[in-house]
Amino acid sequence: MTIHPRAAAPILWCTLLAAPAAHARSASVEAFTLPLSATLAIQAPEEAPQPSDPAATLPPLQSFGAKGTWHWSVGAGVAWNSEATDSNLYFTAHTFLTQDFEFNLTLGGWFFSQDGPDAGGVNPALGFRWHFLNHDTWSLYGEVGIGLLFTSDDVPDGGSTTNFTPRAGVGATIDLDGAAGGPRLDVGLRWHHISNASSGGASNNPSRDSIMLYAGVMFPF
Repeated sequence: MTIHPRAAAPILWCTLLAAPAAHARSASVEAFTLPLSATLAIQAPEEAPQPSDPAATLPPLQSFGAKGTWHWSVGAGVAWNSEATDSNLYFTAHTFLTQDFEFNLTLGGWFFSQDGPDAGGVNPALGFRWHFLNHDTWSLYGEVGIGLLFTSDDVPDGGSTTNFTPRAGVGATIDLDGAAGGPRLDVGLRWHHISNASSGGASNNPSRDSIMLYAGVMFPF
């Protein structure tokens, strides 16, 4: 088909006018799209911080027997021989002077069922323990100690109301809850001696030797 030159002129003008408009629309879309994506990237939410584990911030528990650690204990014991039965309640503070070597201070209360008048007494004492076998959940120790005993009547009968109480024995501690530095059972067997060291004369020193069994619970602090 042949187009007359006068008819072709309007078509050419329409084409030229439409091209800039289409290009403007395309540029407008791109101009809108780029800032939107940039805005979304800026406004993307950050990950919330994870809560820290409280256990990770706690200091590590020290193992039993470590130098400088402290424990306290409460317990009871009984000492017996052919002449008397001595019953005891005690409170002890323990500290380790070096690894596995312990110093302790004890305050004990006693009841003496003996030939002659029975008596009650108070017994401050000090002692040393060497935990020669010390594992995570148990230890074995040897101990020595000495104290002063003040009683309401002569102990033994015919003796005096003030006496010395040297001791020596063996014992064990056993972990009770499986946690390092937790409470421990403390059990032992010792030689229990009562004597005034002849302070009132050799004839006034009816000393007493007994076997004593004791048990208590130690707590860290």
